[in-house]
Amino acid sequence: YDLPPNPERDALVYSTTNAGIDTIEAIIRRHDLPVSYRRDGTLSVFTSAQRAEAAHAKAEFHRSIGLPIQFIDRATLAAAFRLEGAYGAILDPNSGQLNGAQYVRSQRPVLVEQGVEIYERTPVLKVEEGETIALTTPNGTVRAKAIVLATNGYTSKLGYFRDGVFPLISHVFATGLLDPAEQLGWRQWAGFYDDMDRISYSSITNEGQVIFGGGGSPIGSAYNFNNGTRFNGGEEEAARIGASIEKGFQRYAPGGRGLPIAQRWSGTLGLTLRRNILMGVRGEARNVFYAVGFNGHGVTLGNVAGQVLTDMYSGDD
Repeated sequence: YDLPPNPERDALVYSTTNAGIDTIEAIIRRHDLPVSYRRDGTLSVFTSAQRAEAAHAKAEFHRSIGLPIQFIDRATLAAAFRLEGAYGAILDPNSGQLNGAQYVRSQRPVLVEQGVEIYERTPVLKVEEGETIALTTPNGTVRAKAIVLATNGYTSKLGYFRDGVFPLISHVFATGLLDPAEQLGWRQWAGFYDDMDRISYSSITNEGQVIFGGGGSPIGSAYNFNNGTRFNGGEEEAARIGASIEKGFQRYAPGGRGLPIAQRWSGTLGLTLRRNILMGVRGEARNVFYAVGFNGHGVTLGNVAGQVLTDMYSGDD
């Protein structure tokens, strides 16, 4: 969903997103968390001359209002980050790549030390709203004065936003350790995503693994009807999807044929029709806070949403 240029809105979106990344980096450094990350820029890649030309104009507009966005022409891109079929790209030098699982898990001891009680493997099956909210779990009922729905693609399972957030299952693979510069011609930057309706996305870890997922084919990502949140296919279906995603990767990186695949997995995203986050408070008692529908940007925007909801809960909004 591409909006026309707007100086105030575009500057606010960029500064807010960049501040979210700053916050993540500050948390990692403050607590010396064992998290693999890099912040040397990522690319938005365009697969037609027409879209690349439009992106160039948009990048120039953003530079005119002080944003550090840079358009990378086809020849420069080929020398620095070789992608077959790419006509140009926009570089955001302040973005990067992060191991989200490490980021979440490494914060557990920090939170516990601060007095936060964490209960894992305790799914909430039902929410009963009121001045005091009752949460039904398999082993009992939890009562709280307020709750936060931070359930993204799984939110509909609790009866919320069934027509506002829909789950999309995206399939991903990670290669073994590589020399991306030598083997793929990916000499700079932390990764890219493309401009297709079903986007392909890729990142390169500090250690040299290439992660690639989504797009390319209709089966790289899939919606399960009735808000299904699980991949229900068997080994044969998983293998078929994996092969399709590898072909998508190889279209961009012919040098990637035959590279070792170390891991494969799938995950559930929460999408909204306008690609905007849903965030606020609801319920008759105004005590059901929510931030859902991150549209694939949950690591950064989840941190931003946490700050916003904290302000709302404390009355500082």
